Amino acid sequence: MEKLKVGIVGYGGLGHIHAGSLVGYDDVKVTCICDIDPEKFVQTESEINFKVDKAWLDINTVNTYEKFEEMLEKEEIDVLVSALPTDIHADYAVMALNKGINVFSEKPMSISVEGCQKMIDAKNKSGKELMIGQCVRFWHEYEYIKSCIENGRYGKLYSVIMQRTGCYPGGWFLEGERSGGALLDLHVHDMDWVNYTFGPKPDSMIASGLVGKTGEVDDCNVLMKYGDVLVSIRGSWIEHSPFCCYIKANFEKATAEYRGDWGEVRVTCSDGVTKETIKIDKPNAYITELRYFLDTVKGLHKNEICPPESTIESIRLALLEREIIKSK
Repeated sequence: MEKLKVGIVGYGGLGHIHAGSLVGYDDVKVTCICDIDPEKFVQTESEINFKVDKAWLDINTVNTYEKFEEMLEKEEIDVLVSALPTDIHADYAVMALNKGINVFSEKPMSISVEGCQKMIDAKNKSGKELMIGQCVRFWHEYEYIKSCIENGRYGKLYSVIMQRTGCYPGGWFLEGERSGGALLDLHVHDMDWVNYTFGPKPDSMIASGLVGKTGEVDDCNVLMKYGDVLVSIRGSWIEHSPFCCYIKANFEKATAEYRGDWGEVRVTCSDGVTKETIKIDKPNAYITELRYFLDTVKGLHKNEICPPESTIESIRLALLEREIIKSK
């Protein structure tokens, strides 16, 4: 079996996590890695929000580069996995697509709608695949709750409450012009899931927030209506407590909820007594999303879960929220 040759650009936390995922695939070979900081090539572990246990790539088995253009010139790869700062997502994806390389680029898609559109235009011109790593679309507990909304398992949906909060990260994330602050880097996960589940055009949106030390919105609350369904999301980097992600869906017959440290969906039925625990034994979302993308590249299916034409709408939604907050 001929293996897909994969290169990675940006070898920080998510770069290491994706490398670990790729090591587990027998139809893939990571051939090269690029990062401007050569110290990253000796890193052996990573922690991002919580630890992800998986194999780590042996850096001695790949070619390493400090300049992306040099890697593109010298290497022949089928797929690029990009885990760069947000403000350069678009530029590097476009360079790779223009070279005929399929691109998996980390979220958020770009710092601007214009950047997103440049990526889509390059994808369409090249005929190659482009997918953004909006991993919550592949997070199995969120998938389960979405399926309950769609199949009516617990009756009519009334409301969804979501939260993604924690303390400030370090490095370039603190530069708002590069990361977009908590709203565009953290909160966008939940905005993307709402776009994926309910669509990109809520009937109404009310938002409030605080500009933090990034110079961007680092604490935000948004309230949206989709028909009769009320959606509330909070995102923040200003907390001093550990990272927490949370979703609660209130249905006619039950409430289904999940928190990142539970490892299960907990369902309480309308009588307040009957309870269900839904444990999902599947590979984590980082593995699942990359596998889905690689199978798209191989022509095994179309990208219907996370096409870039959908993720650009998540950026529009997030930036609309930002506009509302900054207008007050």
